Amino acid sequence: MRYKYFPSPPSHLLACGVLAISAACNPVNGQTAPGPRGSGKPVLQDKIATIAPGLAAEETAGLRVYKPEKCYTGYTLFTHNPRDVMRFSSIYLIDMRGEVKHQWMTEIPAIHARLMPDGNLFYNTTGGTLLGSTDYGLYELDPNSNVGWHLPGDISHDFQVIDNDTFLISEYDEGNPEIKIVTRGNKVLWTWKSVDHIGELEELTGAKITASRDWAHNNTAIFLGKNPLAKKDPRFKEGNIMFSFSSLDTIGIIDYPSGKIVWAWGKGMLWKQHAPEMLNNGHILLFDNGELFSRVIELDPLSGQIVWKYPPQPTESFHSGMLSNATRLPNGNTLICGGQTGRIFEVTAEGEIVWEFISPFGRWHNSPDIYRAYRYSEEYAQPLFRAAEKIK
Repeated sequence: MRYKYFPSPPSHLLACGVLAISAACNPVNGQTAPGPRGSGKPVLQDKIATIAPGLAAEETAGLRVYKPEKCYTGYTLFTHNPRDVMRFSSIYLIDMRGEVKHQWMTEIPAIHARLMPDGNLFYNTTGGTLLGSTDYGLYELDPNSNVGWHLPGDISHDFQVIDNDTFLISEYDEGNPEIKIVTRGNKVLWTWKSVDHIGELEELTGAKITASRDWAHNNTAIFLGKNPLAKKDPRFKEGNIMFSFSSLDTIGIIDYPSGKIVWAWGKGMLWKQHAPEMLNNGHILLFDNGELFSRVIELDPLSGQIVWKYPPQPTESFHSGMLSNATRLPNGNTLICGGQTGRIFEVTAEGEIVWEFISPFGRWHNSPDIYRAYRYSEEYAQPLFRAAEKIK
């Protein structure tokens, strides 16, 4: 299987007492959310023991809202990010009822995962050099959590599978962000070093930049796909690369292959933002974490105007000071991950919440963090389920 960009557990982990558990199901709109196989019974309920930012202490984890007729039906992938970098972690795929349909477990803590068309999964680790070994990096897992491939490196926050043999990765070198294209054999095909482009950033943003350790903190490395802006402005051509320097409150675009920063935006408008991505209409969707409240915005990069946002008005009840992402779904809805609270929800263009899930995982040790969440179609997930069935 060739991947194209744009968009049962191992015994040693079972021995540690790690078992797949179904996600919580709660009363939704006055009704009991359906449990496994339409039983109508809750799968699991887990009261939040401590107050997470943006959540009331009495809120219950699990499925909270589900309006099937208004949702984009599919499976949601997310990784529970333990704050202790020495912990193993789990990656979950849940259905629309909040039930875990598949689970991967990792010995090296995972931060971010992407499901592939053949049912395998790639993830990058947390911790980087804090782990003090060559175990960190990018991993490929089969449906049974077996490691099929490992690329060592301080791969931070983001990666993209270009094809089955080539990868776009975000990496660090002495605290300086780098973006690379590498092969499975760890051959570097292209490298972009942020320290070589500080002057371009200063010119585009008007900011004076001092390259102290972690001065930029990049959390995104993603190719631009086909979009209508490319014909109007070559800065937005297919194949250019988007980055997000959260320490500078700035997102930008790198011309590939020259490496020149050709566009940047956000200074004075964003605060510690995450996960910008270009939509099919040429706009950019991103999660603006904010100092006091968060928002998801859709930006017209040509005019610099915000053309859509959620929530419509600022509210401190929606806040995740770090992590988080948002993706536009095929039906026009937006899937939002409030990472610090472990909350994933789907909203319509009008801002109506039509699906909401609060992860129960990690709350027993005050670590509900989710870096990102993705929704995959029912059809896309079938190879995973078929492969998993063969393993049983």
